[in-house]
Amino acid sequence: MIDAQVADLEDVSFTISPGRYDLIAMCYYFQRNLIEPCKRGLVPGGVIVVIALLMEPGKENSTFRLRPGELRGCFADWDILHYSEGTDEWQHEVAELVARRPALANM
Repeated sequence: MIDAQVADLEDVSFTISPGRYDLIAMCYYFQRNLIEPCKRGLVPGGVIVVIALLMEPGKENSTFRLRPGELRGCFADWDILHYSEGTDEWQHEVAELVARRPALANM
């Protein structure tokens, strides 16, 4: 079953139910305060896919861009299946991550 939702992710009433999802994708959107709820939202063995813009000159203070290595650090205790930082097909600097929640995660 696919549970697709349209929601204002910055609205404090938006919640991610713990232990409910097999897959969470956060693509070309990054909001730091969603990382922990997304991690908790996955079932043990669930997978998260994140593609996010990296900081660039003149955009260092953006709350929606990552510092190099930051995304990997958010999932350091998870099984990282894929991680890369580089230029995407639209010439944006991005970080990509696919990680699996540990079976015995204390989240």
